[in-house]
Amino acid sequence: MAATFVFRNNCNETIYPGVQTDPGRPAFPTTGFQLQPGAEAQYRGVAGTWAGRIWPRHRCSPGGASGGGGGLSCASGDCAGRLECAGAGN
Repeated sequence: MAATFVFRNNCNETIYPGVQTDPGRPAFPTTGFQLQPGAEAQYRGVAGTWAGRIWPRHRCSPGGASGGGGGLSCASGDCAGRLECAGAGN
């Protein structure tokens, strides 16, 4: 069975959700993304057995480490300076 995850940013600033899948579970479609104020992102067809964690990152700016989905430095929940967390979430 598949699930749909819906994220909506009700904040007044852009957030950058980070996603980390638990070992041995089906992967989530992304490990990090940008979500503008008032915007919504939907991920359909996520395996019903998915397990992991999702956290908001905020006060982010370009210029983190290169590679791995682009550079991004965040005040909280940083992913080693990358947009895509790929297991590097703090």
